[in-house]
Amino acid sequence: MQATTAKTVLLLLFIFLTNPTAAHAIARAADEDGIEPWTSDDDRTARDLAPDRNGDTGSADPAADGVDEEGGEPA
Repeated sequence: MQATTAKTVLLLLFIFLTNPTAAHAIARAADEDGIEPWTSDDDRTARDLAPDRNGDTGSADPAADGVDEEGGEPA
């Protein structure tokens, strides 16, 4: 076996072993900070969830924010 192949196999093994551990640590830290997981039935967009420049969470009317329903600029 060539040295490059051996290094590649070891690197892939390292990634496969450490990726679940890192994902668990990130998820646990987010849970401890009170961040709720994003689910597929949540139809809010990042723009709806992000605070505006004044620190408010946004208005209920997207047109009042200067954005049409598709997320683009109003016509």
